[in-house]
Amino acid sequence: MKDIKFCGRWEAEQFESSMPWAVISITDPGSENARLSTKNRVAVLRLKFHDLDRPYPGYEDDLFTPSMAREVIEFVTTWRPRIKTLLLHCEAGISRSAATAAFVAKITFGEDAEYFKRAIPNRLVYRTLLKEWEKTHAAAAVR
Repeated sequence: MKDIKFCGRWEAEQFESSMPWAVISITDPGSENARLSTKNRVAVLRLKFHDLDRPYPGYEDDLFTPSMAREVIEFVTTWRPRIKTLLLHCEAGISRSAATAAFVAKITFGEDAEYFKRAIPNRLVYRTLLKEWEKTHAAAAVR
């Protein structure tokens, strides 16, 4: 993987690539799945959760979870060697996709600062991904 792109839903629905690509599609609970191009797309991970960074009454079941973080980690580690571009999108392209992109950049290239300059990454998403990544790597180091 050479390129990580994050954007909003509308831009993601317009995205096409001449090279192999994968996408992590983040939408709100209850919304339709984004209509994404299949041209040269090798994989898609669809997640539904609200753009919240802490529990709010009535939304506790719609937060980003450690289980979702493990899905992202497995998806990225599986497909990263096989693609040129990883596209990450959420509804607006500012918070959830930016947090996930920052995480992927951190584990892939060792640097995530640009995502915190260009957007407002969701802190719950980012922290949960890092925590689950550290658990995975700590367990692997013990083996």
